[in-house]
Amino acid sequence: MVTILAAFAPQAGLAANALTKVQAAAAITAHSDFAKCTEVADSVVQTGDWAVVPHHCKQFPDASGTAILHFTDGNWVYACGHGDDVMPAEAVATQCKTSISEALRLGFHPDNPALYELSDPVQAVEKYYALWENRQYPATYAMLSSSYQAAHPYASWLKDHVTTTGIWVNASPGKTGSLINVKIYSSEKPGAMVDQAFIGTWKLVNVRGVWKLDSVELTQTKLQ
Repeated sequence: MVTILAAFAPQAGLAANALTKVQAAAAITAHSDFAKCTEVADSVVQTGDWAVVPHHCKQFPDASGTAILHFTDGNWVYACGHGDDVMPAEAVATQCKTSISEALRLGFHPDNPALYELSDPVQAVEKYYALWENRQYPATYAMLSSSYQAAHPYASWLKDHVTTTGIWVNASPGKTGSLINVKIYSSEKPGAMVDQAFIGTWKLVNVRGVWKLDSVELTQTKLQ
């Protein structure tokens, strides 16, 4: 899925490593491959000392894409990058010399759904849809809470899910730690990439340190 991006915005009490647009542009253009990339999008995902920044090169369109930056020795520096927003978490971890956990927190999805961390509610929701996309139905169903399963027995749940030929999710923290906002894209037709979209919220419950999906409210919306 496309990486979820949050806008640059000045905030009171910013941390010493808070990334600004000027710092992002300087870190990207300092790299020899992107010396003439002067345009940086007004959006960023920052978690701790790592950040993801989309950029555009008028002179070198093929070099446009996403840069991954690292805060090192008091400065933001270019770590690695790529030309789209669907680089798997495993590749990010390898190329940027970081961890799978950090790549996941930056919004990159792993090729292997087993790598999601269920101590993180956002990743729990992402794993649910990754397993569903891979047609691992028993494992997908196991992501649901016992109360949800009681209200939706496996046979009826499966009947409603096997008709989906493709499904993807953008998930982000909601108003509380147990609420996760989602935008879901799915296909019900063989060969179709996306033919419908939904927005809504999952409520999760924590069961012995593992987040389970407990209830959901979704509304169909227009494809964008």
